[in-house]
Amino acid sequence: NDQDATHSNMRADLARLLSLSIALLISTCPTIEAALTPPAMLQDIFLGRCELYSVNFNQTNFDCEALTDAFVAMTQNQNSNTIENVLDLSGMTSDANKVLLWSGSGNSITNDVAHRLQVALPNSYQTLENTRLGSSANGLVWCEGTLPSCSAGPYCSFCFWALISERFVSTIKGNMSILLYGSYSTTSIFYQYEIPALNASQITSVNLMLISNISSSASSCDSNSTKELVNALATQLPGVPIKCEHEPDVVQHLLCASGFYGPNSLLCQFAEDYVNRLNALNESCSKKLTANEGVAVALCSCLFGIICASLVMLYCARKGKLGNGTVTPKSQPNRLAHSLNTLGHTSVVP
Repeated sequence: NDQDATHSNMRADLARLLSLSIALLISTCPTIEAALTPPAMLQDIFLGRCELYSVNFNQTNFDCEALTDAFVAMTQNQNSNTIENVLDLSGMTSDANKVLLWSGSGNSITNDVAHRLQVALPNSYQTLENTRLGSSANGLVWCEGTLPSCSAGPYCSFCFWALISERFVSTIKGNMSILLYGSYSTTSIFYQYEIPALNASQITSVNLMLISNISSSASSCDSNSTKELVNALATQLPGVPIKCEHEPDVVQHLLCASGFYGPNSLLCQFAEDYVNRLNALNESCSKKLTANEGVAVALCSCLFGIICASLVMLYCARKGKLGNGTVTPKSQPNRLAHSLNTLGHTSVVP
């Protein structure tokens, strides 16, 4: 019996190691997941990623096998109940003040920038794909097709992401960010499922960050498309401040580093601006002092020198050495008093 138990544990460990290996292989070869994911690999990929998440976030007590079984069962019989079961087992939640939603006409671009932001600033941003369920299922396709609504089915990969996005967004607390490229679709998951799931009682502010669409003006904060989005957000989140930024520095730097605008784009020549700011700062710090400022600096320097000299002589006096000779402890206070008197201080009484 002991041998059987040992062999069983070894098989379980080997299976887990195989799942982790497959997950790592898939994560380094994302093109494998571009099409329909082979059913035979679906379970191993999901389980391996779940275990990897547990290791990365020190949550090794989580039951990845139970979540994987529920996920596989959901892919074979998709409906709202099976999807909700997966969500419940995953413990879907979000980190306060960190959630970053993304959408737009160039989803691959927005996706790339959003996750570059998350990797560069993990303490500032969290996307759905950074949750356990999101990271485990990311890129997996078990059936094809997108639908304008998932309320009645059939439930496919699109509807799975729609419903888990809805649950994820409903947990947002504090400040949140939205990354948008170009225009957005009113049939997108972002517009149909995420915006209606926002909870005004939990959200304190919204930061809308726009990425330039070179062929369109839809990415401007003043465009009709953006104004319509802000109105939709304001309707869902009454009283919550919404700020729109067109490519804040952190986004622009990532886009330039990735070559999005091309090697010689004027949008990426911001280094000169920083140099000018630095020169202006140096100039303001090295300006000439006025007469009053000069007197103040001189007085402060003099006072500082007196204090330092007093401390040095006090230290020497306590050590029993002052001037050129050795001083006995008994005569030390008088010698210190004399020294301080020469500096204009009140005599010290022994």
